[in-house]
Amino acid sequence: MVAMERGDLLLADALTQSAVTQYRTSVADFRAYSEAYPEEALGYDSHALALLRLGDAEHAWGDDPRRSYREAIISLGEVLKRAGPSADPYRNRGIAYAAVGRAAQSLCADAQQEFERAAEDFERAIIANPEDADARYCVAEVYAALLSFDSASSEHASRMRSRTIVHVRRAVELGWVSKGQLASNPNFRPLQADPEWMEFLRDAGE
Repeated sequence: MVAMERGDLLLADALTQSAVTQYRTSVADFRAYSEAYPEEALGYDSHALALLRLGDAEHAWGDDPRRSYREAIISLGEVLKRAGPSADPYRNRGIAYAAVGRAAQSLCADAQQEFERAAEDFERAIIANPEDADARYCVAEVYAALLSFDSASSEHASRMRSRTIVHVRRAVELGWVSKGQLASNPNFRPLQADPEWMEFLRDAGE
């Protein structure tokens, strides 16, 4: 835990390479804990959170973070096996799948399947906790990302646009995101020419 906290401080100060080193130490510590106490969900959950932070730091440093994110996905699966379905591990696994998808996009790899898996887990998190504003905002970003794989006029694209707006609207209602952040979020660029999205932004800004 100390190494992870040090990593957070280093990353906040833009000392990315040092943060990566601290997160790797934290990952190794939590892996050892989960191996020593394999029946406990806590070790796997802490391991997964450390891997998510490591992946973020690797991405910021310019390394390929997909291995860290994929390992986090596996650990979160172990959490769900031991603790049962709940919003947090589903949301965190959705974050990991979405991160793999975005990393794959930047490397010109196939990302659609990863975004679809992310959407499934975010929706599971929302079923477990309908007031989970974080999951709603994250799944909206994923549905927006999925628009890039479809013709804008397709029925599937229309569903993705509608789901994006539904979940963002609810996230705003729950107070998760300020209205001014929506237009500047690059993850919503696939909707920037969509009339319904523009109308939503105008309404949100009122």
